[in-house]
Amino acid sequence: SRIPFADHGYDESWLQEQLRQHPDLIPASRIEPVFAPLICIGTEVETASGYLDNLYISPQGYLTVVETKLWRNPEARRQVVAQIIDYAKDVSRWDFDDLDARVRTYSRRQGGTEEGLIDILGQQDLIEKEDEAQIIDTIGENMRKGRMLLVIAGDGITESVESMAGFLSQTPQLLFTLALIEFQLYEMPTSGTLILPQVVARTREV
Repeated sequence: SRIPFADHGYDESWLQEQLRQHPDLIPASRIEPVFAPLICIGTEVETASGYLDNLYISPQGYLTVVETKLWRNPEARRQVVAQIIDYAKDVSRWDFDDLDARVRTYSRRQGGTEEGLIDILGQQDLIEKEDEAQIIDTIGENMRKGRMLLVIAGDGITESVESMAGFLSQTPQLLFTLALIEFQLYEMPTSGTLILPQVVARTREV
């Protein structure tokens, strides 16, 4: 049976934690394969514009920024697109060391370690030792050019593509892909919760 997000306990922080623990809930390969698989490298990541909810990287060195938003507040619906694009602009000003410092902050908070970005990718056998320099350069270039996936994740997404046009046109120098993903919750007959993602809309390069 369908569970409304309005029920007690199902809020933005709950969804953020589910996406941290289960990155495959975001169907990145369906949006653009280069962003998959997703490896979580940060939550509540500090930027100049505020704290972005979830940050991921793919083995190829492409970042995914996720903002979770439940659509109870009409004002929030209008602001979230501008908000996530502001995050993208902030990330595009980082270099590799800036990103790595934030990954280490996440590692300390989650596991009490000092693991950086290369450590995380290496431990999962996603890169070889001899490829480290190349992946660092690729990550830096992708951030500088804004080659990243921006995901707005929530419930009951109804935002039209037309209403985003004004925000998207403000950043012609960034090469990001923007996707809207709606999550539906279902209570299973025995126990547990089924989380069903659906890509509602995404930008396409013309």
